[in-house]
Amino acid sequence: MKQFEGIKKLIHYPLTIVFSAFLLSITVLGLIIPDKEVSEWENRYLTKAPEVRLADIADGSFMTKYENYINDQMPLRDGFIKLKASIEAVLLKIENNSVARGKDSYLFTKSENKTDVFDKNISIISEFINNTDNFVTVAIAPNAAGVLTNKVPKGMIIPDQKEKLSELMGNKSLLSGARVVDLSCVLLTHEDEYIYYKTDHHWTTLGAYYAYSAISDDPLDLSTLEKGEKDGFLGTLYAKYKGLFVKPDVITYYDIPIRSFVTDDTLRNSLLDKEKLLVFDKYGMFLYGNFGKSEIVSDESILSEEGKGKKLIIFKDSYANCLIPFLTHDYEYITLIDLRYYKDSVKELVENNKDADILFINNFDFLNEDNHFYKLMK
Repeated sequence: MKQFEGIKKLIHYPLTIVFSAFLLSITVLGLIIPDKEVSEWENRYLTKAPEVRLADIADGSFMTKYENYINDQMPLRDGFIKLKASIEAVLLKIENNSVARGKDSYLFTKSENKTDVFDKNISIISEFINNTDNFVTVAIAPNAAGVLTNKVPKGMIIPDQKEKLSELMGNKSLLSGARVVDLSCVLLTHEDEYIYYKTDHHWTTLGAYYAYSAISDDPLDLSTLEKGEKDGFLGTLYAKYKGLFVKPDVITYYDIPIRSFVTDDTLRNSLLDKEKLLVFDKYGMFLYGNFGKSEIVSDESILSEEGKGKKLIIFKDSYANCLIPFLTHDYEYITLIDLRYYKDSVKELVENNKDADILFINNFDFLNEDNHFYKLMK
C-alpha cells in the first residue's frame, strides 16, 4: 500500500515526472548515440571526451573539459538551440550569442577594439617589409561593419574600422617601402552592391573581385569567366545567431582552370571543392579551406603575357580565398601562406624566392585579433 501511496503523491507533481522522464531519455540517448566530430550547422568541431588524468583532476581542468564535452555532445542539441533562438525572436530580441541582426537582415558581430593587437601586427608587417628587398603590397580588407555602416544595429559595440584604417593610410612611416592599397575606398564606391554576405563574415566574390581589381595592374575581365551560383547559403554569423527573419545568401564562384594546386602535399586539379556546396560550410569550397602552405601553378588560358614566369607569395586569411583565383591571371606561380598553420621558416621561404612579389591580404578583424604574425620574423 505504501508503494501505491508514493505513486499517488507523484501524480500530484506532473512537471517533476515529465522532467525526470526527459532527463532519463536524454541520458539514455547520450549513451546510445555516438559522439559527433563536427557540427555542420554551427560550422565548428565539437569537443571530444577528455582523457582522465590525475593532474587535470587535481587542478580542476578536467571538470571544465567534461562540462564542455557534455554541452557539445548533448542529444537533440541543435533542436534546443533553434528553440532558444525562436523564443528570443518572439521576444523581439535582435541579438543572440553576440551576433545582432541589422538593417536588411545583415548580421554583425560584437567585437572589441583591440588597438594594441592591431598596432602590434602592423608593426611586425612593417618590420618585415624593411627587412626584405621583395616588392610588397599590403591590402587590408574592411569587414562589412566598416563599409555597410548604415546597416549596423544602433548602439552595437564594434571597432571604428574607417577611423583606424584612415589613420593607418595617413601614417607614412608605417608600411613605408610597400605599396598600400586602400580597399576601404574601393569598396565604399560599391556599398550599394552585394559585396558582403548577410549571414557570413566574409565578403562576396563580387566584393573580392573589386578588391582584386585594385590590387592588379591588369585585372582579369570578369565577363570572360563562366559564373556559377548556389543559393541557400547560411554562413558563420548565422551559425552563432540561429535566429529568425534571416535571408539565406547566394554564393557565387568562377571555375578558373589551373595546371596544379598543392595543399599540404595533396595534388588537386581545381581551386574549388564543389562538394562543399552540398553542406553547411559552403564558403569552404574556395581553395578547399585553409592550409599552412599551398601552391598554385596557373593555366596558360588564364595567365596574361606579363604574368608568365612571375611569382607571388601571399600571406592570407580566409578572406583571400575567393580572391586568389583571379590572381592566376597575373602570376604563374603563387604560394599561399596562412600563418595560423604554417610551421616552417618564413625568412627561409622569402630568401629562396627573392624574385617573388609579396602580398599581404588580411581582413580588419583578423589583424585586430590574430596573434600569429610573429612568425614573419622566424
